[in-house]
Amino acid sequence: MKILLIEPQKRPRPHDIPNDLVSMQALVGGTIQAVYPFDEPVALICHEEGKLLGLPQNRALRHPDTGEIYDIICGTFFGLVALHLQHHPQDGAKAPQAPTAALP
Repeated sequence: MKILLIEPQKRPRPHDIPNDLVSMQALVGGTIQAVYPFDEPVALICHEEGKLLGLPQNRALRHPDTGEIYDIICGTFFGLVALHLQHHPQDGAKAPQAPTAALP
């Protein structure tokens, strides 16, 4: 599965991992949580207890209108297109576009 790997203090980079729970958990270092902060069908997969465990702060999530920080993802996480959220052209909707929201 193709993902965008986002590690603390590093630039995001493309990465391939097997499409299974064990691989996703190994990448973030524990149980996973999916976060959907954008209008686009993008999921951010992070450590479910990253803040509680004191993992290093990684990226801030900002309100799209005000730019104010409303949450911070701690620890390594990855982004991927959430296929189950995409619209299908046969449903009469436009085909999904590439995500436009930049990760902070």
